[in-house]
Amino acid sequence: TSLENSRGYVEEEATEYSKNNLKDGILGPIKDELRNLTSWPVEFRRLQREIIQLWDICNVSLARRTYFFMIFQGDPADAIDMALEMKRMKYLKDKFSAGDKVVVNGKRITHSSSVKALGQERRMLCNHMAKKLSEKEREALFVEWGIDISSKMRRLRLAHLVWSKTDDMQHVAASACLVAKLL
Repeated sequence: TSLENSRGYVEEEATEYSKNNLKDGILGPIKDELRNLTSWPVEFRRLQREIIQLWDICNVSLARRTYFFMIFQGDPADAIDMALEMKRMKYLKDKFSAGDKVVVNGKRITHSSSVKALGQERRMLCNHMAKKLSEKEREALFVEWGIDISSKMRRLRLAHLVWSKTDDMQHVAASACLVAKLL
């Protein structure tokens, strides 16, 4: 499935990112900082919220967001992966803010290209709703997400609502579940 493909992509990208940053000695301070944490659950929630905000700013793929959100559930063993994702997102944010391009898997990515790709992914979700959900399931989703059943372009509206409220963890969890179901 697309989520499994995203998992492979994310793991490959994280490995490549880790190799590059190990050379720079970035992981040493991260490990020390994480060892000194007195309350991992509190730190996990803080990191999770910050990463989610950065995903939104950097227009990260909905599949990638969903994969990370579903995989990392607060286990202390996830600390290094969370710290690496944070570093990666801050790097992207800084590059995009400066108007620079970033090369990922041989492709040059800019802020505008990431916006375009995210829009395409939302349209793909819209199409998947028509294929993978019955009419009753779609109507229940529209009601759940506050979309009038008699309105036009309901699926597209829902696709644009997914992952749109990054400060609401219930919304984020519902978004991740919906994207995982559709991919």
